[in-house]
Amino acid sequence: MAWDDWDDDSYDHFHDQAFLEVFNHLDFAYMSDDEIAQAEDYFEQGWLNFHIPAEEKNQWREAFYNLTNLELSSDEWRTYRELYDEAGG
Repeated sequence: MAWDDWDDDSYDHFHDQAFLEVFNHLDFAYMSDDEIAQAEDYFEQGWLNFHIPAEEKNQWREAFYNLTNLELSSDEWRTYRELYDEAGG
């Protein structure tokens, strides 16, 4: 099922689990609280906002990478994809 057919509960679950199982497993120890909050916003826009074009998503992801100096590992991408599939994607 396409994401735009998800109900609100499915999206909310995906959103929360993506933060819990992907974002919160990244190492932000070297960053300030303000930078972490900004990284959270970039992550949300780049990976969790399905209402923007792919080009804009990529710009948010690039901003995330530039701010954090981190890229998602293949394991993190796999987790993201599994969460997406579980939500009905």
